[in-house]
Formats: sequence, structure tokens, C-alpha cells
Amino acid sequence: SKNQTDQFFANLTTQVAQFNTAQTNAMSQFNAGETNALEQFNTLQQNQRDQFNAQNHLVVAQANAQWSQNITTTENAAANQANRDQMLAANNLTTTAYNNLLQTERDIMSWAWSSAESAMERDTKIMIADIEASASADSKTSALSAAAGGFLSRLALNAADHFWK
Repeated sequence: SKNQTDQFFANLTTQVAQFNTAQTNAMSQFNAGETNALEQFNTLQQNQRDQFNAQNHLVVAQANAQWSQNITTTENAAANQANRDQMLAANNLTTTAYNNLLQTERDIMSWAWSSAESAMERDTKIMIADIEASASADSKTSALSAAAGGFLSRLALNAADHFWK
């Protein structure tokens, strides 16, 4: 019976050692799987981030350009307003005088534009008339040449008829 008891405890010790080894192996495998899954997840996240950045690069660049244009426009408007205010103060102009000055400039530019347009239109009409006159003279010359050619050909045919008879 002592042998059986020793054998039982030896068997029990072996089984516990085997169970503990199996559990240790299972935990190591689980931990290895989790480590691989975590690495896979991180790699996938990085790939998706890179893809998102690549696809939206143009959108970001356009938004940055628009932002820069807005800043520049705002700065220019502020500079223009400051220059206007400085000009009003330097020339001791009221708002009405300033508006009248601008209206005078607009009227002068409008007159210059209208005059230039009218001059170009007159030049165009003169060119068209020259072309039409030239075409008319060419057609009269062509008609005269055709009539002379017809007359000479009939004259030559009559002469040939009399000669061959």
C-alpha cells in the first residue's frame, strides 16, 4: 500500500506537471497570437492612414491655397483702406469730394473706352468697304476679260471657217 500511495502521488505529480506545461504552452500560444494580431492591427491602421493622406492630399492642398488667398485678400483690403484713409487725410478731402473724384475718373475711363471702341468699329467698316470695292473691281475686270476672250474666240472660229472652206 505504501507503494501504491507513492505511485499515486508520483502519477499525480506527473499529471499536474503535464497540465501545467500544457497550460503554459496554451498561454504562450495565446500571447503569441495576440501579439501577432496587435502587430497586424497597427500595420493596418498605418496603411489606412497613409492611404487616407495620399487620397486627401489634393483636398488639403486646395484648402491651404484657399486659406492663403483669403488671408492675402483680407490683408490687401486692409492696406487699400489704410491707403484711402491716408489719402483722404493728406488731401483734406471729405467723403463727398472723394466720391466726386472717383466719379470723374470713372467718366474719363468710360469715355476713353467708348472712343476706342468707336474708332475700332470705324476702322473695321473702312476695311470691309475696301475689301468689297476691291472685290467689285476684280469682278468687273474678270467680266471684261471674259467678254474679250469670247469675242476673240468667235473671231478666230469665223476666220477658220472661211479659211477651210
